[in-house]
Amino acid sequence: MRYRPDGSPIPSHVASRNRPGANAHYNQFRLMKGIIVDVVYPDDQRSRSRAHLEYIVKVNGRDVPGCSDIRNRGAIYNYSEKTRKIPEKSLEHKIDQSVLDENYDSEFVYVLFLNGDADYPIIIGSDEHPRHPDYKKISMADGKLDRDEFNGVEVKIDKDSNYTIEQLGRKDPDGDIENENAVGAKVKISGEDGSITAFSPSTITLENGDGKKFVLSDKQTLGAGGEALLKGDTVVSALNSFLQSVVTASGSVGLPPQNAAAIAQIGVAATILKAKLQTFKSKNSETD
Repeated sequence: MRYRPDGSPIPSHVASRNRPGANAHYNQFRLMKGIIVDVVYPDDQRSRSRAHLEYIVKVNGRDVPGCSDIRNRGAIYNYSEKTRKIPEKSLEHKIDQSVLDENYDSEFVYVLFLNGDADYPIIIGSDEHPRHPDYKKISMADGKLDRDEFNGVEVKIDKDSNYTIEQLGRKDPDGDIENENAVGAKVKISGEDGSITAFSPSTITLENGDGKKFVLSDKQTLGAGGEALLKGDTVVSALNSFLQSVVTASGSVGLPPQNAAAIAQIGVAATILKAKLQTFKSKNSETD
């Protein structure tokens, strides 16, 4: 198939000859692979559109500016938006940067030109980086899997329809985790029974439309208004006191009290424990 300079096909019965620079025009119809070297925001003076993100992509050794990113949604009120990774650190100390694109720690992308026009390059997708870590390789055991990691956060739907969001930790250009304290935080929705499991290495906070906050941490259970419903000096301490009084009065757990004084001591501890439990129950019912 032959094409005119405007990209329209030339009928087979029309005779033509090669023109200088014709190959350069045809090349614009090829799917090209490149590496992102910079991002241009709409408020950047280098922006061509002034309306959306653009990228400078290194393709076949030359920088192609004004690359738009294809979107998953395009309705009036439905849209998707993201910023692709740009180089943060070159690896020229390992391999000559001028020779291999893999020396950039940014994204490998595929570029097409709209209607073969070099002024309208479009990024239609991305490819795996040559130095992609091996731990992210999919296997037969995974079966159906949708997994995406961006900026240290992984979103995954596995073959059993379990939906998981997990904090893996944001990584610096060297691959070292920058925020160790966040690693391990996870929310999982079961594909079997719909149950929701949440884990946090620090604190879980829920807030409803009335402004009530429910806080859960390693030192307290679900609470309202920011206060704890279960602390070491409330129900837990009362329970400990009750059990201690039983042990003290009986000599060991399982033996009956030997005298009236011991029975009275247990009774006092049991009364305190009952009051604490009632307080806990009342507060808990207020949050339902």
